Amino acid sequence: MHINTKKKYSVINIYAPNHYKEKEQCWATIKEALKEMQVGKIILGGDLNLVRSIEEKFGGTYHTDPSRDIKIMEQHNLIDILLSNRKYTLSNKRVGKSNIKERLDRILIQENIAAVHSSIKSKNLHTIASDHKPVTIVMGKMENQGSLCWVWSMIIILI
Repeated sequence: MHINTKKKYSVINIYAPNHYKEKEQCWATIKEALKEMQVGKIILGGDLNLVRSIEEKFGGTYHTDPSRDIKIMEQHNLIDILLSNRKYTLSNKRVGKSNIKERLDRILIQENIAAVHSSIKSKNLHTIASDHKPVTIVMGKMENQGSLCWVWSMIIILI
C-alpha cells in the first residue's frame, strides 16, 4: 500500500529459471496469475532472467530466447522501468574478453500506475556476494505526498 495515497498494489517478485522450458512454464504461470489480479494495480519485478534486446547485453554470445516473444507486457499494459544509475544488473565479475554483463533484473508496472505517480525511479543497489544487483523502485508525487520504496529480493515473493 502506498503510504500516503493508500492505493493498494499487487506486487509480484519473480526469480525466473534459466532453462528455456522451465522459463516457458514460469511465464505461463505468471500469465495465469495476472489474469486473476485487479487490472491497473500490478507491479512485477525481480530476476526475470530475460535479456530483451542486444542493447541489454555486453560480452558473450547473444542467444535467441523464446521468452522474448511472450506478449505479457503488451497484454497487461506493463512498462519496463529503466534503471537510473546503471545499464546492467548482472556481471560475471571477470575482466577482459571474458567479462559479461546483462540486464536480467527489472521492474514492470502497469501504465495507469505510472500515470498516478509523477515521479518513478528505479535503480540498482550494490552487492558484494551476488553476481546480481538488487533492483529498487521509488514512486511518489511531486506534491510532497510521500513515496513508496520496495527493495526487491530474489527469494521473497510479495503480494
